[in-house]
Amino acid sequence: DDLTVSDVLNEGIELRESFAEFRTAYLGGTLNEVLIDTANPTPEQLQDLSNNVLNSDMRRQILQAGANTLGYFLALLAGIVIMLIGVYFFLVDGRVMVQTILKLSPLKSDYEKMLIDEFVSISRAVVLATVLSALAQGVLAGVGFWIAGLNSILLLTFAATLLAMVPFVGAAIVWAPAAAWLILFADAPGYGIFLIIWGVGPVSLSDNIVKPLVLQNASKLHPMFALLSVVGGVQALGPIGILTGPMVVVFLQTLLNILHRELSSMDGEELENLLDDTPPAGED
Repeated sequence: DDLTVSDVLNEGIELRESFAEFRTAYLGGTLNEVLIDTANPTPEQLQDLSNNVLNSDMRRQILQAGANTLGYFLALLAGIVIMLIGVYFFLVDGRVMVQTILKLSPLKSDYEKMLIDEFVSISRAVVLATVLSALAQGVLAGVGFWIAGLNSILLLTFAATLLAMVPFVGAAIVWAPAAAWLILFADAPGYGIFLIIWGVGPVSLSDNIVKPLVLQNASKLHPMFALLSVVGGVQALGPIGILTGPMVVVFLQTLLNILHRELSSMDGEELENLLDDTPPAGED
């Protein structure tokens, strides 16, 4: 009888706060509580969400984003399949292809040999660069797994190394879910955030360091051209650009060297006659 309205309100507020604290602790923390509430909306929340989606442009944006994502993964899958098929036929019929190209080539035999040598050199360099880059990413990812305290480090490291050789997939397909598991389920958000930073930083950047260095040493390409040949080839041709990009750059460099050698072997009169016989731009 001595309780006032203010006392009743204060007790109600304290009871609500105590219940909220108990609910948060019972559900396993604030993050788990938010995830559970999001995954189990009330009928009123579902109705509000449905009305918002139907009465705005969000529905169209969701459909467009889903279509773009599906198209991207289909194009990625098609590029990987084409790359694997191309590698298969290069390995099976590569010698016949080279002989056919040599028959159609108007170049001298020594220049043809130079191009073939460059082709063999850059092909081996691309394979070696891919393997070494995958090993570097796998080892660095393994270090991150060890620091984060994950179990089955050897298995995760092997998976990251193997998948690092797959274009556009890489070791991220291993360390990203591991980081999400640490944040959402293992109650170790600090290690999860560290693994994300480690994966985006040293693990991913090692691919852009190892490949250009190997290609530079094997093909005598400048580091900038080696990097641009890989990045530009992938951007222009998809996954198969990892192979064709460096080859195109090396072939162009070799052809320019051949042209320079031919022009250097000409005397002044022959070069002048050659320039005089060249039709002006725009004429056949």
